[in-house]
Amino acid sequence: MPRTIPQDELDAVFKAVIDFPDGASIEDIRDSLEIDLTRRTLQRRLALLVKQNRLV
Repeated sequence: MPRTIPQDELDAVFKAVIDFPDGASIEDIRDSLEIDLTRRTLQRRLALLVKQNRLV
């Protein structure tokens, strides 16, 4: 059974992304987060936010 992703984690990633209106690298986003995510985990969270239509 897949692990449930905490909503507050997704919200934190979303807020980090919107802090960069002109775009940002994965490392920029990762460095701005208060939570510690691996690069691959962050990529998965971003992909999920796109799938949920929260990011384009």
